[in-house]
Amino acid sequence: MTRRSMILAALALIMAGLFAWIVHDSMRLVGEAFPGFMIWDNGMLLAFHGSDWTGIRAGLPTYGRILAVDGQPFVDRAALLAQVRAVPLGTPVEYALLVGGGARTLSVPTMRFELAGYLTTFGVYVFAAAVCWATTLAVLYLKRGAADARALAWMLFMVGLSLLLAVDLIGTSRFGRSLALAEPLTAVAILHFVAFFPAPRFRPGVLLGWLSVLYGVAALYGSVGAAYFYAAPEFSRRFNDFAYLGIALALVLAIAALGYSVLREASSDDRVRAAIVFTGALSACLVPAIAVPAFFLLGWSVSWSLVFAPVFLFPAAVLYAVARHDLFEAERFIRLSLGYGIASTLATLVFIFAVFALDITVFPDLKSSPAAALLFVLVLAIFFNPVLARTQQAIDRYFYRAAANPGRVLEELSADLAECSDGEGIRSRVEEILRAALNLEWVELDAAGSGGWAGLAPATGGVGLVRPVLFRSERLGELRCGPKLSGAPWAETDRDLVAGVAAQTGIALRNLRSLEDLRHAQESLVRQERLALMGELAGSVAHGVRNPLAGIRASAQIARQQTDDEDVRETVGGIIAESDRLERRVRALLDFSKPFRPGAARVDVGEVLGAVRSALEARARRAGMPIDVDVRGECVLPASDPDFLEEALLELAGNALRVMEPAGGRLGLSAAREAERIVVRVTDEGPGIPEDVRGRVFDLFFTTRPDGTGVGLATVKRIVEALSGAIRVEPREGGSGTTFVIELPVTT
Repeated sequence: MTRRSMILAALALIMAGLFAWIVHDSMRLVGEAFPGFMIWDNGMLLAFHGSDWTGIRAGLPTYGRILAVDGQPFVDRAALLAQVRAVPLGTPVEYALLVGGGARTLSVPTMRFELAGYLTTFGVYVFAAAVCWATTLAVLYLKRGAADARALAWMLFMVGLSLLLAVDLIGTSRFGRSLALAEPLTAVAILHFVAFFPAPRFRPGVLLGWLSVLYGVAALYGSVGAAYFYAAPEFSRRFNDFAYLGIALALVLAIAALGYSVLREASSDDRVRAAIVFTGALSACLVPAIAVPAFFLLGWSVSWSLVFAPVFLFPAAVLYAVARHDLFEAERFIRLSLGYGIASTLATLVFIFAVFALDITVFPDLKSSPAAALLFVLVLAIFFNPVLARTQQAIDRYFYRAAANPGRVLEELSADLAECSDGEGIRSRVEEILRAALNLEWVELDAAGSGGWAGLAPATGGVGLVRPVLFRSERLGELRCGPKLSGAPWAETDRDLVAGVAAQTGIALRNLRSLEDLRHAQESLVRQERLALMGELAGSVAHGVRNPLAGIRASAQIARQQTDDEDVRETVGGIIAESDRLERRVRALLDFSKPFRPGAARVDVGEVLGAVRSALEARARRAGMPIDVDVRGECVLPASDPDFLEEALLELAGNALRVMEPAGGRLGLSAAREAERIVVRVTDEGPGIPEDVRGRVFDLFFTTRPDGTGVGLATVKRIVEALSGAIRVEPREGGSGTTFVIELPVTT
C-alpha cells in the first residue's frame, strides 16, 4: 500500500468514526421525552422542527432565547431535558423568553421524540453529510493529484462536517462550539472550489494568496463567534447568521461561475462536466441560497431541515459525473475496480466450487486431517494462481488494449505522415496513433532539434518507454511513451511497434527538413533571379533615363536663371526638385542591384558603433538628440566586413535621427555577446512603426515617407544577410519608439 493510500485510509477511518459518534449521540434522543422544540446549549431557539411538534403548535418563536423554565433560571440543555423528563408526557411547561429585545411567557406541552421526527430533522442532515463524505473519499481515491478534484473534495468535506456539527450542536453539544468555526470556513471552501473547477480561473500564485487570506479571515471570524457562544448568546447568534449568509452568497457565486463555465469554457469536455455539476449544484443549492436570505431578511419561518434537504443532490451529481462522464478522468479506476471485482468474485466462486466438489468426491475424509486440508488448499491456490493471472490479463485487454496489428498501424502511420507538411502535424499524428494502438496514458514526441517545435509535456504518470528518433545515425528527436492504462508491463511486440513508429517518424522528419532546405534554396534562387533582373533593369534605366533627366534638369536651371517671374521660377524649381528625386531613386536602384561581396576580417563591433556615432554626432548635436553607445563584453567578429556593417548601421541610425525630428529624442546604439551571437540594437524614441506595416519595412520600394525611396532598409537587410546574420524590428513598450535588432554569428 502506498503512502497516499495509507493517508486516504486513515482519513476514511477518522471520518467514519466521527460520523458514527455524532449519529449515535443524536439517536439517543429517539424515544425520550423532549420539550417539543430544539435549542442550542446556550438557550437560543432554532428554526429546526417538525410540523407536528408542540412548540410550533404553541406558537413558539424560532428566533429568541430561553431565560427561565417553570420559574427557574435556564442553565443549559441537559438541565432542561432533565426537568422535562421529570414530569408526565403532555405536561405544559412554562418558558420565559427574550424575543426581539422584549420578554414574554409561553406554555408548551412536552412530547416524545419519535423516530419519524428524527428522520425528518436530524436524518436529513445525517444523510446529506454521509453522501458528501462518501463523495469526498471517492474523489480523493480517483483523482487526488488534481487541483480541481482536491478543491471539490475539500468543499464536500467541509459541507459534510458543518452538517454533522450542526447535528451535534443541536443534539448533545459533545463538540461544543466547533460549528461556529466550521461554517465560515465552509463558505471559503465553496469559493475555493469555484476558483479551481473546471479549470483554474486565475494564476496559481495569486489564487493561493487570496485563498490563504480568506481562510485566515474566516478562521478569525469563526473564533469570535465561538468565544462569545455562552458569554453573549445573542451576539454569537448574529455572528452565526452572517456566516449562513456568507454560505448562501458563496453558493450563488458557485452557481453563477459554473453557469459561466457551461457557456464559455474552451474545452467541450469541461463544458459537459461543468453542465452536470451545475445542474446538481442548482438543484441542491437553489433552495438554501434563496431560503437563507429570506429567513434573515424577510422573516420566513421554515425549518432548516427542509432548507438543506436537497443538499445531497450536489454530491450525487458529482458521483454521476464521475461514473457517466469521466469527471476527473476517473474511468480508468472505475473500470479497473469493476473488472477486477467481477473477476475476483468469479474466481472465488470457482475455487469454492472446486474445493466442495473435490471434498465430496475425491477426498471425502479431508476434513478429518487439518494438515492434509492445508496442503490441499495450497495446491489449489498454486493451481489457480496462473488462472487468476490470465483472467487479469484478459480484463486488461478487454478494457484497455485493442489487438494492435503492428503492420497495419505502421501502414496507417506511413500514409498519414506522407500528407503532413509541418512538424506539428507529424507530432499530433504520431502521438494519436501510438496512444490509440497501445492504449497509453500519454505519448510525447519531442523533436525540438529538428524544426524548432516540441511536443507537450506529459500530463500524468511516469515514463514507460523511450526511443530515439533517428535517420541513419542522425538523432532528430525522442519518442517518449507513458505507462499503459491497464498498468501491464511492456511486451516485446509493443517495443517493436514503438521502434517502428520511431523509425517512420525519423524518415518523416528528415523528409520535412529536406523539403524545408529545398524551399529555402528555391527562395534564394528566386531572389537571385530577381536581383539579376533588377540589375538589367537598372542598367536600362540608367542608360535611358539618366541622360535625358540630366538634360531636363540643366534646361530647368537655365530657365530659372533667365526669368524674373516668380510663378515661373517656382514652377521650374518644382521641375528641378522632381528631377533630383528621380535621380536619387535611380541611384538607389543601381546601388541595390550591385552584388555584395563582404570581406573576412576581424571586426570590433564596438569600434564600428563608435565610428557611426562620430559620423552622426554633429547632426545629432544640432538637433539636440544625444547618442548613447553601450558595448557589453567582448563583441568581436573573427571574420566579417567592417565597411558593410558600418554602412548598414549608418542607414539605421540615420533613419532613427530622421524619424525623431523635430520633436527630438535619444538614439541608442548597443552591442552584447549572447551565446554564439553578437546582438546589435539601434533604438530610437520616435513615433514607432504601425503594427500593420511592421512586416513590410524591409520590402524593396516600400516606404511611408513622401520623400523616401524604399531602398534603404532593403539594402540593410541584404547586407546583414550577406554577413550571415538576421535583422528584425521590435516595438518598444508604450507604443512609441522602435528597436532594430541585428544578430551576427560568431564564426571562426
